[in-house]
Amino acid sequence: MALRHALLALLEGPSAIAFLEADGDPVAVAKALADAARTTRVLAVRGGILEGSELSSEDVANLAKLPPADVLRAQLVGALAGSLTTVVGLFAAPMRDLVGVLQARIDQLEAQGGGAVEEERQEDEPQPEEPQTKETESEPAPEEAEPVEEGES
Repeated sequence: MALRHALLALLEGPSAIAFLEADGDPVAVAKALADAARTTRVLAVRGGILEGSELSSEDVANLAKLPPADVLRAQLVGALAGSLTTVVGLFAAPMRDLVGVLQARIDQLEAQGGGAVEEERQEDEPQPEEPQTKETESEPAPEEAEPVEEGES
């Protein structure tokens, strides 16, 4: 009932009504009405009803000042992307700092002579196997020979 009374209050005197389709753009309609009111100086926007809510003339004027829907979407995506970029930067910063500290330590060790770093690198590389000599292959060492029992001779 309140909505009906609000609508009837807007229709006093000479009036015009603008209808909007369900998937229409209320901002575009508000802009068109504001432009018509400004150029003709005959039309005065008193208010409106949008999705069951009553709008004052100031509300309609504020709607007319909004940028188009595509621009608003682009601004929203830009704001979200900026926030996400900041969050990713915050999560990546400790890892980046750790890598920087490790690289500085490696550089420091190399500047001091690099002995420990080079030794570690050489230990990691596989070493070629040396061929065994004939002496070690042919006869077992005396400790390894089987003991001969005295009664078996």
